[in-house]
Amino acid sequence: PRCGSADDADNGICVFGKPGGTKRIALYGDSHADQLFDGMDAAASMAGWEFRQWVRGGCTPIDFENDDAGCTQFHSTVYDRIAAYRPDLIVVTSANAGSVHLHEANTGRPFGRERSQAIWKAGFGRVLDRLRGMGGQVVVVRDTPTPIKSMGSICLETREPTDCATPRSDAFPDGTPDIDVAFTSPAIGLLDLSDEFCDGKSCPAMKDGLIVYRIDDHHITATMSLRLAPRFVGLLKSLP
Repeated sequence: PRCGSADDADNGICVFGKPGGTKRIALYGDSHADQLFDGMDAAASMAGWEFRQWVRGGCTPIDFENDDAGCTQFHSTVYDRIAAYRPDLIVVTSANAGSVHLHEANTGRPFGRERSQAIWKAGFGRVLDRLRGMGGQVVVVRDTPTPIKSMGSICLETREPTDCATPRSDAFPDGTPDIDVAFTSPAIGLLDLSDEFCDGKSCPAMKDGLIVYRIDDHHITATMSLRLAPRFVGLLKSLP
């Protein structure tokens, strides 16, 4: 497995981009952050930045008491690691789908869509405030479009690519809670990569000959992640 646990990035092996580069990047979040690894690593190498990541599947970077996946300790450790690392740039992203599925820690009772997303936004905002206090620029990368049916390689094996596309209007079924929170603070940057995945009408499963999604239908492929590298380079060059 790729390095990225709370401790891995401190063992001297899990350093990417250009180790010892004059500037440092930290990538933090759940598996939707991890899916950006290949593009971020390539961009860091091209720009001469050192790159480390702290990611854990299912551990959305929100400040919330429910600890189903054992995430509370992970986040606490990561905050210490990032603060010690002192990155020039902290990139944060997560799956928006979890924003509508929060539930009470003790009873397991779902909060309901509206209340769940309000709690998620508040928790995400507290995390961004905390990261902002660590000195570097904090940038939220908007979550990737979500296919509404089987859009991975299985679909492409049995159907025409046009049959596997998602209408752009349906590609963000859980709204834009990450953007909503990022917009509340002028100190938080936002990188929206949606146009890399979608045209004005749809978000295809194959773009310029590249398969966009893995077989699980909501994580992008490594080749698609690499396609995003120029956008990440642009982000790095835009920083002082």
